[in-house]
Amino acid sequence: MSLRKAFGVLLVVNVLCLVAVLGAALGGAQYERRVAEATERRYRSYQLADQLRQTSDDLTRMARTYVVTGDDRYRTFFEKILAIRNGKEPRPHGYDGIYWDLIAAGAPEGAPEETISLQDMMRREGFSQTELGLLAEAER
Repeated sequence: MSLRKAFGVLLVVNVLCLVAVLGAALGGAQYERRVAEATERRYRSYQLADQLRQTSDDLTRMARTYVVTGDDRYRTFFEKILAIRNGKEPRPHGYDGIYWDLIAAGAPEGAPEETISLQDMMRREGFSQTELGLLAEAER
């Protein structure tokens, strides 16, 4: 085999290896992007499920506080939590975690944002019918 033919064969092999490496890199990047999207979706789903837990805790606390104190503002808070969760009132800005602890302590309410039920938010996020059924059962 002449030097020219050997160089040609090596050039073709190198080009094929380069194409294979680029294909693997692009495939890996696409896979990494899908994993990142799935992780982000899982986190948003966790936040929504935690919001259901938090509102359930808030409802229980407001009902108990109303029974103990007889203060009508806790009944009003209870009704507002339900209305927001059911999409009958807009969600206030900063509506997460300790929102109702701050409101009960006298902090001003957040500016109204989107009016959407928690269940619709979960549907929009892609929860399956089975998951929605289980969450509805937990909500009851």
